[in-house]
Amino acid sequence: MRDRSLTYVVHRGVLAVSCALLAVIVSGCDIGRWEIKDDKQGRIIRLDRWFGGLAVVDGTRLVAIKDSQAVAAAKTWPEKSLPNLGQRKAYLRTAWRADRMYYQFSFTPAPDEEIAKKLAELTVSLSDTSGFDVVEIPIALHRMTKIVDAEGKEHSRVVNSSVALDYEDYLRAHLWDVGWKWSAGTK
Repeated sequence: MRDRSLTYVVHRGVLAVSCALLAVIVSGCDIGRWEIKDDKQGRIIRLDRWFGGLAVVDGTRLVAIKDSQAVAAAKTWPEKSLPNLGQRKAYLRTAWRADRMYYQFSFTPAPDEEIAKKLAELTVSLSDTSGFDVVEIPIALHRMTKIVDAEGKEHSRVVNSSVALDYEDYLRAHLWDVGWKWSAGTK
């Protein structure tokens, strides 16, 4: 009877030591699901170690950037005809990176002297599928770069810039359009 109780005590002791050792090993190896880091721009980034997702901590909310590679690739929007500006066509390319929408806007042919004198500003508008504005970008004609051909004749105007825009807003943008303002005193 004595041997039996001693065996029981030894087994219980080995079991207790094994459980304690296992608990120490498991707790020491637990790296957790989330990792919080600062990026190069000083933002706080939350990394999901289990699934690989990323999010930027913006005040009291998390902005997912797991699809940021897809939106960082340039998107070419369908060309727009501008019949009221003398049969011109407008072109737009955009990309989203780090809470900014980068854009390249151009139109061709370049405005003739008469239109260039009258045209004060163009406005590029992005809207959602219901037609509600997501962002409007005013573009002064005199700030656009003139593109010339081999003979030095202007054939188009281009602007390459960026505006602040949330990731969610960029994803909502599905339509675009161009508006314009005439200089004061012109019709």
